[in-house]
Amino acid sequence: MKLVALGAVLVIYAIFFSPCFIEPSDVLVSTGYIVIANEMGLDPFVIWLWVMSGYVALFGGVALGFGGTFIHFKHPLVITLLIMVFAGILSYWFLFFSGWTNI
Repeated sequence: MKLVALGAVLVIYAIFFSPCFIEPSDVLVSTGYIVIANEMGLDPFVIWLWVMSGYVALFGGVALGFGGTFIHFKHPLVITLLIMVFAGILSYWFLFFSGWTNI
């Protein structure tokens, strides 16, 4: 039950408190978060890390939710490896294919 609660907290963070684009109607809110962070003078790399933290929290929250209910992962290392693989794929795509290498 603890894994499901932690997974729910991570998913709520990803949906409401990070500027990751999850659904089409999220464009206004996430873009607003990014604009506010830019106006506050945050480094673009920090903003990018904030966006990536939302995706990692979403993926990790879903994995923890499934791990606590259906699949029953035997070790937290499996969840950590899944999160790291997903974060690596997203980082590779955003850094090398979307033009963020000009930061």
